[in-house]
Amino acid sequence: MPPFKKTLSSFCVLLSSVVFLNFAAAQQAEPLPTVVSRIQQHVRVGKESVGTVETGEILNPQQEEQGYYLVASRDGKVGWISKSNTVPLGDSAAIFSEMIRRNPRNGEAYVFRATAYWAAGEGEKAIADYTRAIQVGHDRWTVYEGRGMFYAMMGQYDKAIADYDQALRRGAKGTSIYANRAAAYVGLERFDLAIKDFTEVIRQDPKKASAYHQRAITYKNHGELDKAIADFDKAISLDPKNVPALNGRGFVYYLKGEHKKAVDEFSQVIKLNGESALAYNNRGYNYQMLGEYKKALEDFNQAIKLAPRYALAFQNKAWLLAGADDAKIRNGAAALKAAKTACELRDYKDFSDLKALAAAHAEASNFAEAVNWQQKAVNLAADDQKPFERELLEKYKAKEPFRLASLPRK
Repeated sequence: MPPFKKTLSSFCVLLSSVVFLNFAAAQQAEPLPTVVSRIQQHVRVGKESVGTVETGEILNPQQEEQGYYLVASRDGKVGWISKSNTVPLGDSAAIFSEMIRRNPRNGEAYVFRATAYWAAGEGEKAIADYTRAIQVGHDRWTVYEGRGMFYAMMGQYDKAIADYDQALRRGAKGTSIYANRAAAYVGLERFDLAIKDFTEVIRQDPKKASAYHQRAITYKNHGELDKAIADFDKAISLDPKNVPALNGRGFVYYLKGEHKKAVDEFSQVIKLNGESALAYNNRGYNYQMLGEYKKALEDFNQAIKLAPRYALAFQNKAWLLAGADDAKIRNGAAALKAAKTACELRDYKDFSDLKALAAAHAEASNFAEAVNWQQKAVNLAADDQKPFERELLEKYKAKEPFRLASLPRK
């Protein structure tokens, strides 16, 4: 007997005949898996049947009790079904294959099987099933948008955009099609076109904070920092506790060389989320740029405490301890320890970690080792970075330690 529940609150009902996976992070700590009904079965509240779910129906359980799932059927009926009559989405391809065997022109079954293949990590099969659905006449705009999403998640942005364009030609409605196409344009670094699509999302929904946030990031990537700030401002005005937007605005202030404003932004993030290692690391770096080395070191240490495998925080700590203009902050031995940890966490493959290790050796007066590691950094550096890296190499050959004051200030 399923658990007896008279009322439900905050229950999300899937109404579309085409179900797409929700790849967003779930709000609960351990979300229940998306499942597929193996058979036609009753949806019950107590002893009463309030509806049915069909064979192959994709369901998102909201609760599990005593071997039953609380679900909403495709037609919106809410109640309990037997867990034993379901399978996880990633294991459900055989159900849809049987539906296709019975009716090879069942386009919806191809779409559902594509979703199952995707959940099982078989992207190429998922794309093939979307294509087959279109070939048998199931060519509504939602199918093109769905295939476009899969193409985008596989990094095939040109194909994704072509599908989004086709969906729009077939009458796609709403903001998601423009947001998805904008994301694909970002993947191709065609930021001007991405901005145009995010602008359309905002035109349709002026109170959508996430659209301003995404357009702000795109403006930042396009080098339009003041416009990025304006969009972050709007996103935060619509959602004052929007931590990602606050982080983003802080980073743009850093890029603009407005380090005091950046510190203020990351401080606000820390007030909202005291467990954010990213915010402590970023605030620490901006304190460093302001010459407030003690505060910077405190923040790097807190970032490392919160995230003991945070390589960049170890690297930043190493740079500070090796190169601070204040002799009371510098500590060659501690710099070496932090730099070696950063290198180990990234398998000695990040050239900035190697640079920090070289600087730490120089501060500890191990100039032969400093030259050795800086040469490795030069070898890994991009062509436009090599001139500065060679300057550091010559400095260590001359037995001169690195100092942060030698870096250009924004």
